[in-house]
Amino acid sequence: MYKPIPRRASRVRADATTEALPIDEDALYSTRTNTSVRRYNSGVALTQTKVTEEKHSQTSLFSLGFCMTAVGLVSLSVLFALIITNVIAPEVQKWHDNNTYGYPRTIHVREDVGHGGVSDFTGENLKGYLYVIEIEEGDPAKIVPHVYFLGHFSSDQLAITSITFVDENGDNKLDMVVTTENGTIYILYNDGTQFKPQQQ
Repeated sequence: MYKPIPRRASRVRADATTEALPIDEDALYSTRTNTSVRRYNSGVALTQTKVTEEKHSQTSLFSLGFCMTAVGLVSLSVLFALIITNVIAPEVQKWHDNNTYGYPRTIHVREDVGHGGVSDFTGENLKGYLYVIEIEEGDPAKIVPHVYFLGHFSSDQLAITSITFVDENGDNKLDMVVTTENGTIYILYNDGTQFKPQQQ
């Protein structure tokens, strides 16, 4: 009769780690959860903080820059105008007068005014005092110069710009009209031998 061979008992204990047990391989490795799975908050309210960046308006910056540029240009224009008016223009006028009238300021004309022949007239600003000197042509021993005082000014730069002769009072004698640079006019009347400030 056939006798089954008794199986040998395993020398490995049942609780040993080497015992072949069915292993769940998914439990050994951490796997990513499925993205389609819904997550639920655990009761803690999560608040979202919205960060907003404050932007400066380009229009306001442009307006500010334009205004500052305009104010700067106007200020420079006023400054240049003041410099031209108070510094450059007087210097140009002084240079012109120095070349035209010299220093002290003088002017010279010649005219026959009926005083015995042609006379030389020299207008001069001498330290602010305006004079016209008449010297008749002829024998130097018989010449009697005439000096006519016109007025006094605070500036020795003021020039006599013209000396003209016209009959102002209708007596058929040429009278002397003197004009200064600032527009002042002096009239001296001819009495036949010299000029006088007013008719006598």
